[in-house]
Amino acid sequence: MVQTTTSDTDDSISKKTLLKQQLRQKYKKHCESFLPVPFLQNSVYKIYQLFVDGGIEDMSVRSEANAVLPKPLSYRDILKLCGGKEQIIVEGDPGYGKTMLSFRLAYDWCCEVDGDIDIFILLKMRNLGGINSLPSAIKKFLLPHDSVLSEGDIDSILKGAPSFVVVLDSFDKYPDASNYGSTFVKLIMTKQILANSTVILTTRPSSLPPAVPVTSKRIRLSGFTKDSQNKYIQNVITERKLLEKTVDELFQKNAILEAICQVPLFFTLLVHITFEGSQNDQHDYPSMTSFFHDVVKYFHCYINEELENIPQHREFVFEKQHFKLEKMAFEGLSKNHQKIFWSRDKCRHNLGDEFYNHCLNVGLFFEEDIKDRESVPSPEDSYKFTSLVRFYHNIFCEWYAACHLARLAEKLSSNEFKTKLKSIDPTNLQYVYRFACGLNKVAAEKIIGYLESFKDGQKFAILCILEQQKMSHRIMDTVENLCKSPVIISLHDGRLFHITALEFLKIASARKISVKEVWLTNMEGSVKDSKKIVFKSGLELESIDTLLQLSIFDVGRQFSGDDILGFLKYATMCSQLSVLRFRACILPRHMELCSLPGHFVERKITVEWNPLKGNVWFKLNLISGNWEHQRKELKKEQYSQIVEHVGSMLKRRRQLSAGLGIQNSPTISKELADFLGMKPTDSREDIKEMLRKHCLSPINIHNIQDVKVQRTFVELLTFASECKIHIECVWLVGLYSTFENSGLKFCSGVILPKLHTLRQLSLIDTGRTFSDKDLLGILQYSCVYPTISNLRLRDCLLPEKINLEEIGVDREDKDISGQKIF
Repeated sequence: MVQTTTSDTDDSISKKTLLKQQLRQKYKKHCESFLPVPFLQNSVYKIYQLFVDGGIEDMSVRSEANAVLPKPLSYRDILKLCGGKEQIIVEGDPGYGKTMLSFRLAYDWCCEVDGDIDIFILLKMRNLGGINSLPSAIKKFLLPHDSVLSEGDIDSILKGAPSFVVVLDSFDKYPDASNYGSTFVKLIMTKQILANSTVILTTRPSSLPPAVPVTSKRIRLSGFTKDSQNKYIQNVITERKLLEKTVDELFQKNAILEAICQVPLFFTLLVHITFEGSQNDQHDYPSMTSFFHDVVKYFHCYINEELENIPQHREFVFEKQHFKLEKMAFEGLSKNHQKIFWSRDKCRHNLGDEFYNHCLNVGLFFEEDIKDRESVPSPEDSYKFTSLVRFYHNIFCEWYAACHLARLAEKLSSNEFKTKLKSIDPTNLQYVYRFACGLNKVAAEKIIGYLESFKDGQKFAILCILEQQKMSHRIMDTVENLCKSPVIISLHDGRLFHITALEFLKIASARKISVKEVWLTNMEGSVKDSKKIVFKSGLELESIDTLLQLSIFDVGRQFSGDDILGFLKYATMCSQLSVLRFRACILPRHMELCSLPGHFVERKITVEWNPLKGNVWFKLNLISGNWEHQRKELKKEQYSQIVEHVGSMLKRRRQLSAGLGIQNSPTISKELADFLGMKPTDSREDIKEMLRKHCLSPINIHNIQDVKVQRTFVELLTFASECKIHIECVWLVGLYSTFENSGLKFCSGVILPKLHTLRQLSLIDTGRTFSDKDLLGILQYSCVYPTISNLRLRDCLLPEKINLEEIGVDREDKDISGQKIF
């Protein structure tokens, strides 16, 4: 037995103290010298001034009144969610403050606000490519160059710490994300190592890790509220009352600008550039592109002269020399090259000293010295460093990439341009598409046509259409085509998309374009003055003369009689509307219709209610005011059962929305147990037996399911595969799956990993045209494991001939069949 001496203990304590001291020095230096706008060198702030609470939602908790309303949080609540030693996923789109949140938590630790946290680790994942351990990352990126602490020391300190927090910032920028399954990050997230840690991982919603434990908590950053905007102004601007009034006036005049500034980064730029930078012109920004164009203009010109002296349409010295920068940004974001760092020397050589220095001086570029990954010094040596350069924020990289894309649109044929678009993923890089559409009419026509052609491209197409101030005939044709499918406005799309979609519907109505259907999903609308639906957010949907069908999908909401009468009156104001539908909610059993206008019955508007899953629709009898199914009146007993079932569905939705994964969990969560109809205390063998029963029947994952539900099914399949449970068949319906190293990626961003025990895989992608690459990927997935003996593809168009040698694996004993549509 090895005894620990007093000197060993003292040495361990002193090393731990040194580690904490060096970490605090690192974080404090960064957190006390923030430049919200880099070229305003005199505007230096501390993190507690710039970071304000607002728009932080716990996606695992739903209010009792409505299952879809997240609970608002303070940033201080985040570490309390798990109760310690678990995982938290913080989701937010670009510019929503993920990194600022991470540093605010770090600064609080430095100031010992939360005394329960022993050690706090904050790492930027963009730096972690090729790093194979947490101690190695800490040594290379957080400690001073001359630190006497070794990786072994750090490892021992972490293992002996009673509690510590690891923040992994920006998984969406992680160079090794495609090989996530073999990284130390996955081992930490799944508690295979450092089980005494609480892990916080930040990322874009479209870039979640393939599978993490189901106990993980999900946090969403939804943007600045009005209160948080005022709080920010109060923290950083002296004449705050005057500024608050001016901002209010700007937002009242321009709903688009108000929506844009829900993004914290954009609001910050607006405040500091327009007011602190002495730019008094109050521009009318009709689009995201016009706003960001001015932002970039201010960056380039502020270094040379006062902003108020700048001509409105001046051509700047370097504006015509940006082609190389734009190409560099585009290639950096494309799938084949993706990188967000460039070698300083190569970048300087490529752009020229003068232009490079200009970008550095105005704050578009930031230089960083990164320790070489392969550099492991001996005690007397020091690390070698590589000098790299990156954009101030990734959105600026997307702007310049969009400029390059817009230029390509004028030079390339439609097919050549489409090939370029395939390298830019709209779910991760939507600003590239939006900016390009706003910059160039030709680009807008080609991009919107491209987005219209693939599944779930409607949302991005609508956003892009509104970037064009003047609608061409081709774009109007696209508007008409988009209106042939349901226009879906969902709570989780965000205020900017809500405003954009409402403007889109106004355009369709004004141009007399028929709108097939509008879906309002969990928007909590109520009708005002019979002419408009007012959402809880305050936005309004005015009556649409060309709307044919309106569907209200409010999960678990209980409507009053007055609520329904309001919607019926609204329906009469939409002159062509013939169908009004309500789904997944509770309506009154009987309606008093005498207050409706006389022509309501004459219009013969069909009013239907589907409270549960399936195809059981109740129809409102416009004479009696009662609900009927197959001409049989809904009885009181039946109605009571429906109310009970909707309540159960609501509970189950909460449970499904709470889970992210079960991979490598030693036990299953309460949510999964409820899904299987079991108890968490049941034996593991009993749970596996229930999984076996589920896997004997086909498991369907389809595009109309909530993304959270898709993830739950994927995690169930992953668990079954790891338990070596036979999976008879999986159906993927309308998911437009593509093969990646980690598995099949759905159009929703969810990834189905490779399943060792799957026998049959069936894909139904109605109308999809498979490229050679797409089909080879699906074949490669199916041929990896010998258990998959049957692959079926239905209702799609396949290539006439493919080179099966490219699959590179054994294809014997595979039954591959496809049904084509021409």
